[in-house]
Amino acid sequence: FGEAARKALSEDGAYSAETADSAFEAGALVNETRPHAFIVDVARPDVVPQGMIRWVRSTPGVKDMRLIGVATAMSDAAGQALLQQGFDGYLSKPFDIYSLIERIETATAQDQPQAQ
Repeated sequence: FGEAARKALSEDGAYSAETADSAFEAGALVNETRPHAFIVDVARPDVVPQGMIRWVRSTPGVKDMRLIGVATAMSDAAGQALLQQGFDGYLSKPFDIYSLIERIETATAQDQPQAQ
């Protein structure tokens, strides 16, 4: 998922994407790059979704970053639980890059002022 998504997102220059091999590395990368959106494989053994949310929402400079959780065969109930915990979206793997882009754009659009 990681490297393929990074390549697909970066291909046309519309997005800058990075990948990490561990939750620790991801945290360091987030601190360094301050992304608008962070795609998290919530099924990884080193990822604790509630801890991720607490860390992001309490860290200056990244507290407004959008979090999108992904996992293989994620049920709607599990996705809704992520939303309740504070994630801004979710996707069940496998998914295509267009679904991921749509989810990113929907989540980051929450940052934009809405037309009246």
